[in-house]
Amino acid sequence: MPEGFEYDPEAIRAFAQVFAQASSQLEQVRATVGDTSAKAADFGKAWGDHGRDFEKYMSAIAEDLTNLGKHLGEVGTQLSRTTDLVVQADSTGLQNMKAIDSRSGSGE
Repeated sequence: MPEGFEYDPEAIRAFAQVFAQASSQLEQVRATVGDTSAKAADFGKAWGDHGRDFEKYMSAIAEDLTNLGKHLGEVGTQLSRTTDLVVQADSTGLQNMKAIDSRSGSGE
């Protein structure tokens, strides 16, 4: 690791939680965007094409927000899993070092 960089599992877990919250909030936004009260007919005959485009684009945005929310959730999950693996590896490494130290100390 670069000099001065320390791995703080609790900070990483908090960061992962931010991704989970962002995913949840995006779902709320997506629900609003995907179920907009403005429909193509509301644009009138003269603007009918614009109304159909509006519905199509709002649907596409809602789909993109769904995908983004899923990805943010996955990032949070992976950060948590990685943190757990690093903590487990550090704990195992420390236990192994203690075991080696106790064996070498007991031989004296």
